[in-house]
Amino acid sequence: MRDYISASQIKTYLTCGQRYMHKYILGIKVPYASGSLIRGNAIDAAANDHFVEKSDESSSKYNIGLGKNDFVDLAVSSHDSIADEEPPENWNKEKYESRDKTARFADLYHGSHGSKLKAKNKDSVQQKILVELSFPETEKYDEKKVNLLGYIDLISDKNVVVDNKVSRSNSFKFLNRNLQMVLYSLATGLKDVAIALIKDVKTPESHYIPTKISNAAISSTSQRVRDVLNGIEKEVFIPAESGSWTCSSKWCEYWYICDYGEKAGKDNI
Repeated sequence: MRDYISASQIKTYLTCGQRYMHKYILGIKVPYASGSLIRGNAIDAAANDHFVEKSDESSSKYNIGLGKNDFVDLAVSSHDSIADEEPPENWNKEKYESRDKTARFADLYHGSHGSKLKAKNKDSVQQKILVELSFPETEKYDEKKVNLLGYIDLISDKNVVVDNKVSRSNSFKFLNRNLQMVLYSLATGLKDVAIALIKDVKTPESHYIPTKISNAAISSTSQRVRDVLNGIEKEVFIPAESGSWTCSSKWCEYWYICDYGEKAGKDNI
């Protein structure tokens, strides 16, 4: 077992134990990229530079950050660099449209989240967290300690944990049920969290979704993490439910090598 756990690892295990096993236990690396992932990473890259400049008192751009044109140019160049490293399947048909989307998303982000938000300081942009989680002994489990690793997009000057998202749907209305945000709250001790969302639709939308994480959410998420750790320790890797959208060639990079994927004779979804 690894000497640390992350929100993405936990989410992967809960989605499909076999996918977790292939990725983190067997260490099988399969190229897996998509236009939406590339666009999200490109906006992140531009936002990181913007908020560092905006919060750095020694910078000529203090309290301002990158100008709109510089922000958009950085997002687009980041998009191209990321895509060049690992182009998605059939990328030639999509890349120009994706590039245009990235420019529009960057323009919208800069004029909304980029103008309203400010980092607590330059070190609170893409801040690495590595904290020890301690689980006491119970009737069900022995005492357990594990390191939680994560990277927080932004801790604002108002002490809000902010995560950037580019998504086709707004599935972030209930952040007390969002594993990543609850874990970041637990790790930092900050109860106020928010999603800075750019909605990837025909006419892009910007939404800022704040929430105060409850003690009940932290308690239930901690128990969920403990259950996951126990499953990993006992090498229990339950596959996603047969017929689940996650168990398909479109959504799982291990479809063609997993015993529960193509080998099981399932139709592609």
